[in-house]
Amino acid sequence: MKPTKPIVIKIGETRIDREGIGKMLKALGVSPEGATRFEEAPDNGETLVELAGRICYESFEVGLNPNVTRIRLNPQEYFENLLRKGDGSVSEHAMVSFALIGVSRIMTHELVRHRVGIAVSQESLRYVRPKELKFWIPDELTAEQRKAMEAAMINWKNPTERSRKASDGMK
Repeated sequence: MKPTKPIVIKIGETRIDREGIGKMLKALGVSPEGATRFEEAPDNGETLVELAGRICYESFEVGLNPNVTRIRLNPQEYFENLLRKGDGSVSEHAMVSFALIGVSRIMTHELVRHRVGIAVSQESLRYVRPKELKFWIPDELTAEQRKAMEAAMINWKNPTERSRKASDGMK
């Protein structure tokens, strides 16, 4: 058995296309004044999420949609409002790829189970045989908790090794 520590590494991210945003805003009928705030918008997924949400409600500026009487210009307020309303699907427009290394299958299965906007590719245990069992002991545990966890891992390892040796002897 080998102690491990989970790590997360960003391996890719989506970028915005400023020319495409300009064409989209013009096609939607957004005035040049309403479009100016997106000319210098950050080149990141948050901008993509905001654009997707604003398309849903035509909320780029007052007057574009008769039902919109005020525009939240502060991105934080805008995102908080989206979350309050439960408009989670727009968050799928922000694409970032991460490598999750040293994490449990339990954790990755929770990602798969609740996979809104998450595409999961993970190591296949049909084709990749673990060389040794890895385990993680969180730094936040007390010394007593760490000892108990280490003892549990040793107790788990001993019967497993005895079983493996016994089955090897039967071959």
